Amino acid sequence: MTMFVRWQERRRQGTKYNRVDTTQLRAVLVESVRVDGKPTQRHVAYLGSITDSGIEILAQRCFFWVHVTERLDRLGNQITVEDRQRIEAAVAEKVPRPTPDERVASARDCAELFGWEDLSDRERALLKDEAGQWEGKDGSLAAALKGVMGARPQRCCSFCGESENEAHTLIAGAASAALICDECVEAAAKLIAERKATPA
Repeated sequence: MTMFVRWQERRRQGTKYNRVDTTQLRAVLVESVRVDGKPTQRHVAYLGSITDSGIEILAQRCFFWVHVTERLDRLGNQITVEDRQRIEAAVAEKVPRPTPDERVASARDCAELFGWEDLSDRERALLKDEAGQWEGKDGSLAAALKGVMGARPQRCCSFCGESENEAHTLIAGAASAALICDECVEAAAKLIAERKATPA
């Protein structure tokens, strides 16, 4: 079975805050399989998403690649080192991977804007030699953002991790706090249909 990256595109209309139309690009890992002798693609994992305009923004590329890396780490026992290198190279053709210096520069920008407390563990690790310079300082935009956006955490799909800003629809579970996006529902329905069609 061969795994490869499939890109899905969804056109997103501008909002009252950002009037520019964009295209959301989703990187999905799939593999070629045969069901009843017919070739088909099986969804393996959602890797990450970014807008076409976000590719030009270093912080968004860094954020995208953090997600891709984390998801490939979780697939460690399912893919070989060679497969991973090939998958990462395929993703990098569309979304260039930030260099180590670019990742440090992006972490500094985030520390400047949002403050040390709002950095991810990865960003703090990148700035460990500069921690004394940033710890205890508020970012220049932290207070403004909290005032505008409030403290409500962003909701995400419990299965693929896509945020409410990325997903078209998020469906809440009736008996738990779990959420599922419309695309995971479609992938699950397709998988169930394939398994029903395959003799046990």
